[in-house]
Amino acid sequence: MSQHDYNIADQNGLSLQSDLNSVFSAILSNNSGATEPTVKVAYQFWADTTTGILKQRNAANTAWINKSPLTSGGDAAYITNTPANNITSTNQQAVNNELDTLKVNASDTSYYQRSNILGTASQTAGVPTGAIIERGTNANGEYVRYADGTQVCTIKVDATGQAVTSATGSLFQAGSELTWTYPAVFIAAPSPSSVVVRNDASLVMGVYHRTVGTTTTTWRIWSSVSIAAGDVKDVYLTATGRWF
Repeated sequence: MSQHDYNIADQNGLSLQSDLNSVFSAILSNNSGATEPTVKVAYQFWADTTTGILKQRNAANTAWINKSPLTSGGDAAYITNTPANNITSTNQQAVNNELDTLKVNASDTSYYQRSNILGTASQTAGVPTGAIIERGTNANGEYVRYADGTQVCTIKVDATGQAVTSATGSLFQAGSELTWTYPAVFIAAPSPSSVVVRNDASLVMGVYHRTVGTTTTTWRIWSSVSIAAGDVKDVYLTATGRWF
């Protein structure tokens, strides 16, 4: 342990040599001692033997900053300026262990993590309070609800039993209009986007929606040619809007 005031006084040869040796000893030992050095300057090191911590003076020369432990037992690591009840260890392995214990609990919904990214989306006054993504399925199709308020509803309809034979100008339409009740309710009328899939290059088919509401939409198939019931045709209905 060695400290010095770093003031080399005017003195004779042997005393000067002894004083210089004390200075070098203080430098080599990082001003080690049980109490802080009497002379302190910005960025100065102090090996505090009382606490077992290597400290460094801050830029303002007003306080000591903990840098690393003096004792053996692992790589040096000292966490400073952490909130109360957080990291307190000075040994690297101990720090890693404490970090593990600080991992967000799976039941804590204050943070998004793998355990709560998917779940029930919810909100209060427009602020998300639940999961980021909610996905559901029922007899009316599937829906995906996002934390930002976006909602997408889909359903695949087997329209094999529909005859598209009613002439309307130069096109043909199904004889009856069908109603799709969404699998999840929208807060306002969504935007429908639906298609008919049929492996036939000789015709053009589509779907039009006559009414669009927050819970249902009416739709009908149209075709460039007359198609009898029994022909294979799949209809994919989609509605995109907001749930809040």
